[in-house]
Amino acid sequence: MHGGLAISLTHSAGLTSESQLSFAEMALEERRRCFWGLYLLKTLQGADFGILDLTGEENLPWYPESARTPNETDGGAIAANGQSKNQDTGVIACSLQLSEIWFKITRYARRRGKPSKLPPWSPQSEYATIMAEQMESETRMPNVHRFKRAQFSKKSIEDLNANRDYWGPWIYLQMLYHTNLCLLNHPLLLSLRLRNFKAPIIPEMFLQSTADLISSHTSWVIHLIGMLEAKSFRVTDPFLGHCVAITATIYLQESFVEDAAVRERKMENFTKCLKFVRGFQEWPHVGRLVS
Repeated sequence: MHGGLAISLTHSAGLTSESQLSFAEMALEERRRCFWGLYLLKTLQGADFGILDLTGEENLPWYPESARTPNETDGGAIAANGQSKNQDTGVIACSLQLSEIWFKITRYARRRGKPSKLPPWSPQSEYATIMAEQMESETRMPNVHRFKRAQFSKKSIEDLNANRDYWGPWIYLQMLYHTNLCLLNHPLLLSLRLRNFKAPIIPEMFLQSTADLISSHTSWVIHLIGMLEAKSFRVTDPFLGHCVAITATIYLQESFVEDAAVRERKMENFTKCLKFVRGFQEWPHVGRLVS
């Protein structure tokens, strides 16, 4: 309720577009952060509030300033006011763009088993549209913020902590990317949808594709958890706990198999996820997830 009221106030205050009035640069940046901070809050909540399309609007406020990437070999300034695909608008801008897809996936997930006229393998389905948007987001991702280029694992803990204003959003970006695909292809949600869809045959290729996506991206979440533990890099964003909790539910579901070796492996990964999520249980909603 308070978030919805705040969004309404941003419209009334003229914060939803880049101001043409003569403000000091610090005041302009504060206006941008106010708007995008509230925007991010509402997308992460998955609240239906008329989401803005970040790919189509031209008059939105400029993205907030991001910390420069700590890699010494990366030259060039961040184009904080750029909306072009070819410009690096910063790691926070990338996070905001990917968060919009999270919003659409959570909205899709909330519908669960409600009947749909189109099967998820149809190119016009909501599932296919979201998958296309997730892939399109990759084309807009500047190379400097990608996992391999960032070389997080090669940084010292001193360097990581000295540049937390960059690495915090960067971890969020990596975790959200994989969680988006985990939730969109969640085997429980998928089974609910297919159960209520009256189709004589479910394409084997579609089932194999979703299984491969789940296997790959849950593994990436486990890899990210291990990477953070290996570096003793403490993260404090409770949304990361929410992301890993989603992965935990997948491993838990997959552990109900007869094969003892598979069951043990899935439970081992479930336990790793649960341990990570417990690190955020001072937040009430994460505490409920842990329970």
